[in-house]
Amino acid sequence: LPLDKNKVKKVAVIGPNAAAAGDQLGQYECTSDQSKVVTVEQGIRNVAGVEVTYSVGADWHNPPSPTMIDEAVAAVNESDVGVLVLGDDTNTCGEARDRDDLDLPGSQLDLLHAVTSRTDTPIVVVLISCRPATFGSGGQSKFGPTPNTLLDGVQALLVAWNCGSEGGNAVADLLFGKVSPSGRLAANWLNSVGSAGATSSTWGLARQQSDYDREIEEGDPVAFVFGFGLDYLQVQRGVPSL
Repeated sequence: LPLDKNKVKKVAVIGPNAAAAGDQLGQYECTSDQSKVVTVEQGIRNVAGVEVTYSVGADWHNPPSPTMIDEAVAAVNESDVGVLVLGDDTNTCGEARDRDDLDLPGSQLDLLHAVTSRTDTPIVVVLISCRPATFGSGGQSKFGPTPNTLLDGVQALLVAWNCGSEGGNAVADLLFGKVSPSGRLAANWLNSVGSAGATSSTWGLARQQSDYDREIEEGDPVAFVFGFGLDYLQVQRGVPSL
């Protein structure tokens, strides 16, 4: 990121959250008019000069469908970039929606694995959810299964949360560099539900970047630390002065 409109002419928009207006608003949307919601699919279609192919590929509750996954893979293979819009619906994330697993629900991990393993097209994941998610495990470190291994095949992760009625336009602006991402994590993003005891006070505030890199490599319970966030700018940090 950002995507270059001079080079990216065809985008495959994939995933159950790409065109799910109500789930983009979240459980507390009350009486909002969902017909006025701009989904991520529509937001990318609104970008002038970009052709969009849409395929749902997966859902939040059912086992994987080979037909749906094959259609999604084909769409990505025929595009310049694939945008996978994954996350939760209002039945998997919200009040009284506790889970014992942070992995993306339903068949979404199967979709992500298929797209990253069966295509050479650059992949961007947009996450729409009201909680952090994890992205599968595979391989072994000395601390156990290596978490979030499916992110290894992804070129960028944009966390949109429940992004509201204009969320699709906002996501498109971020993807194509009209604006720069500016969000920073207000809490640690865990590697797994089993590391839920890791807090910003114990895993981050006084540590150097080399410490983060080493600990993540060796099995850090934190995937992204408190305060983490990337943007398109060249930022310099120094000692504040009055």
